[in-house]
Amino acid sequence: MKNENIVKLDRTTVQEYLPMLTHRGIFSKFDNLPKKDEILEKEKSRLGVDQLTLVQERTALSKIGKYRSKAYVIRDYGDYVIAFSAKMYLENLIKTEEELKDEIMLKKYGEKRISEALERINTYKLAHKLAIIILGEVYIQNKHEKLVIPKQRFIELLGYKTTDKSIYNHIKEAINSLRWLDYIVYKYNTRKKLKRDYTTTGNFIYNFSDKPTEFEFWVNPLFVGCAIHMAQDGSKLSEEEHKRLFARGYLEYPLSHIAELKGKSNIVYFLSHYLLTQDGNIKLNTSENKIVAISVQNLYKVAKITNQRPGVRVNTLLNALEEIAHIQHIEPPIAELRKKKSKRVEEMTLHIYLPQQKKKKYS
Repeated sequence: MKNENIVKLDRTTVQEYLPMLTHRGIFSKFDNLPKKDEILEKEKSRLGVDQLTLVQERTALSKIGKYRSKAYVIRDYGDYVIAFSAKMYLENLIKTEEELKDEIMLKKYGEKRISEALERINTYKLAHKLAIIILGEVYIQNKHEKLVIPKQRFIELLGYKTTDKSIYNHIKEAINSLRWLDYIVYKYNTRKKLKRDYTTTGNFIYNFSDKPTEFEFWVNPLFVGCAIHMAQDGSKLSEEEHKRLFARGYLEYPLSHIAELKGKSNIVYFLSHYLLTQDGNIKLNTSENKIVAISVQNLYKVAKITNQRPGVRVNTLLNALEEIAHIQHIEPPIAELRKKKSKRVEEMTLHIYLPQQKKKKYS
């Protein structure tokens, strides 16, 4: 029987896709956003060309950052974009509300409702936690369609009590964000040139039902990844079959970790989650420890530390690392790092020692 605390999650999803959920203030007001076609036409005119290359198009759009197309409201981060499915959102509303036949009224209605929806978009820490819980339940229940999760299960795993009424609305808003946002990942080769292919992950959830005591989900299989194969008897798989089915890799994740971090800062949460999902450096790891070698600058990115003052950045990072329970040791030790000048610390690579998990050949 599966342990309902320790679940297996697809490694690519956890390390590459879920970080896209961790953005605040993604969208501006709908009616103030420039249109994608107009941005590209201006860029063509500026460069004096009839057609933009993929690199030129990516550069122009990511520079603007926020724009809209006919079907989407888009936030562009260069390597990937997050798009609110405005057309799909409206179609869903119209199905459940009075049909609007007047095109002028439909346009006015649409812009108003899209603006209202954008104000409620919240893909930050809560959506990230919910995504992990949902993927954990996919593994436990061995299905990604008509996945039923009691609301009480969410409350408990998040570390709340059923009497904390306000969390229910926050959960629903975060779920709606997972429902209406598309994610598109652009691929780069080793020479840093844009390829002609990209990955459209689509919505994390492609159908959702809110019932009195439970939620029902249809989860995008792309996010589920190889975890969907975990129910198979791995010992019966050939090496070739195992390599094909588990090409993206998987990792074990203790769902209790989410509740343990309740009340912790966003910085501690994101750092702790990141370290929990790392394998460490193969040349440094021991039988007892996995050792994550990571620069202070990359730790800033993981933790989303953006203060402009070096001293504040360093202290914020060191304070957060001291709060993470599963860190066993850091080299250089934090006590020594506090004695160094901030600019020197920011040039360093830290070795973070974490407990080693026993590896299994098969799932």
